[in-house]
Amino acid sequence: MSGRSALHLAGVIDDPPLRPIILLPAANRSCALTGMRITRSRTLSDAHRERVGGIWVATVPRALLDAAATASRDRHRAWLIDARQRRLVTVAQVAALAEAYPSTPGRGRLLQACADVEDSGADFVLVEQVESRLRAAGFHLDVPPRTVATPGRVLHPDLTLRGVPVGIEADGFGTHSSRRALDLDHREHHAYALVGWLMLRVGWTRLGDDWEGFVVERREAIRRVPE
Repeated sequence: MSGRSALHLAGVIDDPPLRPIILLPAANRSCALTGMRITRSRTLSDAHRERVGGIWVATVPRALLDAAATASRDRHRAWLIDARQRRLVTVAQVAALAEAYPSTPGRGRLLQACADVEDSGADFVLVEQVESRLRAAGFHLDVPPRTVATPGRVLHPDLTLRGVPVGIEADGFGTHSSRRALDLDHREHHAYALVGWLMLRVGWTRLGDDWEGFVVERREAIRRVPE
């Protein structure tokens, strides 16, 4: 298996494709298998596969490369961050494989995602993406974001909506990488609530799969803020 099927088996994505994706060498002309999607490649080698639960599965770098043709840059980035967070790959491994096969469809988007994660910092890129999309949807944001004075300390939301006590926190995959980080996040959430601020959260999955739903929630949040 490869592509999204292999990424699902590795735990990188939650939902498998409707039909399992089977990758075969180009010389293998096996007949189609009922209920499965067969793809063939001239670049497949033994180094690109491993046994998982008794079946051959593409390595995560190879699965990311095989999924490149049908995935957006945002989706590539989310998968890459998740795979790295799980210690399944390094950005360098994925980029090296993509560089080795220049004719692979979607390879450019995958390399762009690698550069985003490696060079800019994944969480910073997420904030940048959310800000850009909120502005495109007609929301007015503070520049720079307002600070919020709470009992004991001043907090710094990632983004704040102009004129209302509503902030947005962009949660990358590394946000809660430790129990202490999760505890601090809970304390911050309570501190915002105690001074009347509504904090809304968004991550890579929501950005890629349900952005319109997120926008609807933002508008409803603004509507409910007391005048």
